[in-house]
Amino acid sequence: MKTQNVAELFNGVFGAARFPVSAFPLPVRAFLTFVVPVAFITTVPAQAMTGELAWGAALASPVVAAALFVVTRLFWLRAVGSYTSASS
Repeated sequence: MKTQNVAELFNGVFGAARFPVSAFPLPVRAFLTFVVPVAFITTVPAQAMTGELAWGAALASPVVAAALFVVTRLFWLRAVGSYTSASS
């Protein structure tokens, strides 16, 4: 199974994290914030350090982080539950 294309996909998505999330159109912002949370991971701490983070975003950030953690955990448990060993 070849996975080199997946690495290229990740490089492209994580390359988008180099730019502020405000540089993207609204649908791309939503995708980079909630589906692949690289914008959330990079923008929120940077805005907090520069004092540009709005109070609403500061209060919502832990909630968003917790929700993303729960979704990731559920995905992981489902993936592990359906895993079959490659060697047997």
